[in-house]
Amino acid sequence: MVLADFARQAEAERLAARLVVEGVGAQVWPVQQAAALLPGSEPPIGPTVVVARGDHEHALTLAHLFAEVDAGVSVVASPPQDVWHGSFVRLLVGVFAVSMIVSAVVVMLFAAV
Repeated sequence: MVLADFARQAEAERLAARLVVEGVGAQVWPVQQAAALLPGSEPPIGPTVVVARGDHEHALTLAHLFAEVDAGVSVVASPPQDVWHGSFVRLLVGVFAVSMIVSAVVVMLFAAV
């Protein structure tokens, strides 16, 4: 069954790879091949992710969750953040740790001289 069609090949391959990692057999089909699975009134716009009929519901749920995570609106998982965009307390702890390491290195250099 057709799960989703995309304008770009990379997006379709990314979704298919994510589904395969989750245990869903997914393949990317070209437009001409996927058109046979869809009604003539709704042809695919580009590369299409196809899954088995039995996996369709599970794959659709996963695809929605992946889209929410990518958009940063997921309740299940927040998007990854680097340390500079985290909480202020984490930033202070990081600055403190780096300054302690630098201080220790400076003390050892002076002690070695």
